Amino acid sequence: MQRRCAKSASEAADEDAVGEGEENELHQAIIAELRRLLVLHIHSRTDRPTTQANGIPDFVLFPDHKPVIFIECKTRVGKLSTEQKAFQFMAELAGYRFEVVRSMSRFMEIEKDL
Repeated sequence: MQRRCAKSASEAADEDAVGEGEENELHQAIIAELRRLLVLHIHSRTDRPTTQANGIPDFVLFPDHKPVIFIECKTRVGKLSTEQKAFQFMAELAGYRFEVVRSMSRFMEIEKDL
């Protein structure tokens, strides 16, 4: 059996995924890029416990004249909680895009669609 040689874009981007304790830095880099691009967005704070419902993603992006995109940031080993998986399921069922972002290079791939 042959080994798969080519990696998908998301797999390649995850090779530079942030490590434990670096998720906030990823958030800050994404915020800076969204501001640079003038993309309307909502960001859930990382410095305090959430006041939103459990499962709400870290970012909600409102690209001009395009559907909303939900983004959840995770470290290299981070996993979606049960509530986050439920939100992802409902968002995708409704036709929205939900992305798990583990690196800035992965976000830059999504940025192409903004």
